Amino acid sequence: MKILRKKWQIVVAVIMAAPFLLGAKSDPINYDGLDLEIKLDALRAGNHDVSGENQYYFVTTIYGLPVIKEEIKKPFDTRLKLEKKQGEFAQIVIKNLKWWQLDKKPNPANSFPLKGDTIREIVAETMRGFNVAEDQVTILCRIEMFERNKKLMFFGEDLKVGGTEFKIIPESLPHGPLVQNAELSITDALGSQVTLSVHYKALDLPKNP
Repeated sequence: MKILRKKWQIVVAVIMAAPFLLGAKSDPINYDGLDLEIKLDALRAGNHDVSGENQYYFVTTIYGLPVIKEEIKKPFDTRLKLEKKQGEFAQIVIKNLKWWQLDKKPNPANSFPLKGDTIREIVAETMRGFNVAEDQVTILCRIEMFERNKKLMFFGEDLKVGGTEFKIIPESLPHGPLVQNAELSITDALGSQVTLSVHYKALDLPKNP
């Protein structure tokens, strides 16, 4: 019985490794179809500022990581990667432990557009920087929430409340983008509760009959 179980485990392992052993192929990526928008949907302030009023903002950063055997199992912080800060969005001033009221009309300041062309450039730079093929690049987007340091005579850093992330091009095979809308959240022990959404413009296009 043990021998049969061992043989079955070997068969499963071979099946799982087949894409890697055979060199799984995928269609070239059309980066023009990867335009997306990150939007702040809901926010409850934490208890971060002694003044009773918090000044929050969000920072979007894109990472290009080479998918090579020596790197995959390493913690993210120690992995080889290309880091590209994209910008800030959603500057929110709000009192401690209070819910933010979403604008009735869409406010561009509370969202961050990311172009597929930007993703393409980061993939290309990651390929050159780490000497890897296109299908050996994974792209990850991280959104971090900060509370602004308002002490006039003290040049300290802003407080990082927390962060969340999603993969634009995952490491899984076959290689390709994960074009899928998503809901993300950020929470902390001081009462913060944030909901963000990721929306791909390509999913708005009508499908061919």
